[in-house]
Amino acid sequence: DIDVRMLGEGRPFVLRIFNPIRLPPPRDADPAFWADVERAIRHRGFVTGMIMRQVGERELNEVKQSASTKEKRYLALVRLDRPVTPADLAALNKKGAKPWDVDQRTPTRVAGRRANLVRQRRVLALRAWPLLDGDNEPPPEAFSAGGPGLGGADVREVVEEGRVKAAAAGAAENCLWVALHTSAGTYVKEFVSGDEGRTEQSLARALGCGATCFQLDVLEVIMPQWLQS
Repeated sequence: DIDVRMLGEGRPFVLRIFNPIRLPPPRDADPAFWADVERAIRHRGFVTGMIMRQVGERELNEVKQSASTKEKRYLALVRLDRPVTPADLAALNKKGAKPWDVDQRTPTRVAGRRANLVRQRRVLALRAWPLLDGDNEPPPEAFSAGGPGLGGADVREVVEEGRVKAAAAGAAENCLWVALHTSAGTYVKEFVSGDEGRTEQSLARALGCGATCFQLDVLEVIMPQWLQS
């Protein structure tokens, strides 16, 4: 999504160039070449490329296959259609302490590009805490062992940014933070809202009220081990 950022250590990608004029050198043979490439990408300001190198067909196939096996960690600022209560947080943290199975029909926002199917997804872990806690850091228990995890991202600025945004919209008392660890292909925005019934077992349904993603960031994409080195 254009309004969802990739934070932390980023996500792996493969760029395939057909009929190149010349082949780039191996990274260990000419690290300066790759440093220049990364610097040129970073100069654009929107995307940063790191640890770029040549890969073969094996690595390319692993990236393609990971589309159905990778996992993601998210941090979502969720806005309810009513004020957040302690009971809301307790209910979500109790349910999110174990895997949360979700049936998702293709969302309306991508219906023209994806087949209209019901897909089984899983929220592996979930933790929720209030926006109005007087601090700009998530509580330690939100990312404890067995929890969603931070994925190497420093979220303090993200949390502060979300607080300012919610306050400016006059929605602070209706907002809460939700950290999620999900299986591949989970539509997080629709998991939160229910997408008018197209997503079963949604967060909105669990709380019995309307809910939307006010801000959403990816903290980590968990893929093949060779891509995380």
